[in-house]
Amino acid sequence: MRSALRLSAGGALLLLALLAASCRPGPGGEEAGLEVARIPFACGESSRYALREIDGTPVAEADFEVRCEGGALLLEQSFRPGTGAGSDGGAGHDRSRVVVDAATLLPLESIRRAAREGEETSWSAAYAGDPPEVLFREEAGGERSERELRLRQDAYDNESALWLWRTLDLSEGYDARYVSVSAVTQRQITVRLTVARQERIEVPYGAFDVWRLQVRSGRATRVAWVAVDPPHQLVQWDNGSEIFRLLSYDAGSPE
Repeated sequence: MRSALRLSAGGALLLLALLAASCRPGPGGEEAGLEVARIPFACGESSRYALREIDGTPVAEADFEVRCEGGALLLEQSFRPGTGAGSDGGAGHDRSRVVVDAATLLPLESIRRAAREGEETSWSAAYAGDPPEVLFREEAGGERSERELRLRQDAYDNESALWLWRTLDLSEGYDARYVSVSAVTQRQITVRLTVARQERIEVPYGAFDVWRLQVRSGRATRVAWVAVDPPHQLVQWDNGSEIFRLLSYDAGSPE
């Protein structure tokens, strides 16, 4: 498997999978700030995706799950190798968990663990303070490093990306910017989100009317397809290396 082990949906902006909360264009077409419009996912929600390379070669499957704990949401991702030509036959894993405030989706902490050929690396982020700061930690091969970073306002953890996009109040002409924080790169970057149109696409789980959401950071542009109707599933995601396509979905139940 060429790259599924660096993909925890956050890996998408490693390779660019980012996050957001809702916003609308400001006066004169200017980008608006972030605002969570809704929380469309419930405790126990689970989604499964098939990952394939751009040429169609299967490489992995991924499970995304939502758990509730007090006033927080735990958003978990796990990737397992597939059996196609692009797979490495099952060696390694890639798992992540981000804890966010249940009302605002602002991050509290995150951790990601990826292993390949018997070697595991972990990356974590702990958020605190006002103005907000983050403490990054990386552990690999028995060595550990730390770094602190002062964050810009309204910064969201990259590992929550594929849930956070679902909180957006999308429409044609939507245009917004926000800050994404990655424990893997130990950086914060500005991301721009735009919607050009509504489309209809078909994935293994069925046909959906979707918003085509473009995600831009620097020179890179990626595309997410978010369902128009509740619960606004992430139906498909193209991170430039792999394409995620929805295989199955369970809505869970509110607590």
